Amino acid sequence: AHSLVNFLYVQMRLENMTMTEMTRRSGVCRRALENWWSGRTRTPRLCELEAALGVFGYGLKPTPLKERES
Repeated sequence: AHSLVNFLYVQMRLENMTMTEMTRRSGVCRRALENWWSGRTRTPRLCELEAALGVFGYGLKPTPLKERES
């Protein structure tokens, strides 16, 4: 599974959050979440990842991979 999906899974377990609760709070459908966990979806949709991360107070932010040469 995608590393952000693994992160979300861990966060859910730490907070004892059910799939139903995650669906309700994030707005991401249960089927999408199940596909993430099972690996059927290798690249989750960005808008869904952002919604799911937001449940735990996280977001996505662009960061430079390395210094660009002039």
